[in-house]
Amino acid sequence: VAGGGGTPFDFFNVFGYAPGSTLGGGTDIFFSGGFAMIGPISSDVFFNVGSLFMSTITLPTNGMDFRAPVTIGFDATGTLDTPLQQSIDVSGSANGYIRFDFSNGTYTPESFVEVPEPGTLGLIGTGLLGVAARVRNKLLRKT
Repeated sequence: VAGGGGTPFDFFNVFGYAPGSTLGGGTDIFFSGGFAMIGPISSDVFFNVGSLFMSTITLPTNGMDFRAPVTIGFDATGTLDTPLQQSIDVSGSANGYIRFDFSNGTYTPESFVEVPEPGTLGLIGTGLLGVAARVRNKLLRKT
């Protein structure tokens, strides 16, 4: 399922936030359209207003750049544009962070950056240790 849309203008303020501001919580999420691929069949999806949640952030008052850990989640219900007009529910969430840059007395947010799950980091670490051990063994055999 893919689609586009947005939130009310005041939920993600593009002009920046005053130091000490609190932001996050829940809001509506609007969709301008979408489509779903179910097996070999592609169908348009018409979404109702959904909901978006972001964990609460309180910005510092020290004027320093800041990185805030956040959880973002959404859910929405739509209708497949097929003769059966089937209902479809979509949802998701992610953990990550938003970096805020301080300039001219306000904090301006950058894009949300998703952080990999701890299990993924463990697998990557195990793989890197395996590569390092193999290189070490090759070097020891040459001497």
